[in-house]
Amino acid sequence: RDILGTVQQARAPTGLTTNTREWGAGLTCSHRLTGFSTLTASSTWSKTDSTSGTEITSTQWNSSVGIATLLGRRTTGSLIYRYTHFDTDTGSSSDYRENALIASLLMQF
Repeated sequence: RDILGTVQQARAPTGLTTNTREWGAGLTCSHRLTGFSTLTASSTWSKTDSTSGTEITSTQWNSSVGIATLLGRRTTGSLIYRYTHFDTDTGSSSDYRENALIASLLMQF
């Protein structure tokens, strides 16, 4: 069974963040490989602009791909690769890229 989902986001200034404008989008796909394993891929993108004073724009991109499998009657293992890229036009050292490999083991008692 395959699952496909999308998210679009646009936020008008509200509350304490009246000086920013944000928007973004995302996509998630999931595919059952076997009766015990599932492959999932996800990606999101967002952008934030300041609307007063110094104009600053930042963008963030997150992508991941992972596999989860049933290891036993009450045990599931997963392995996920995640990539994140954050960039701002201020020229500061706050820009970054991240590569992460996440392994997890879930046991239900």
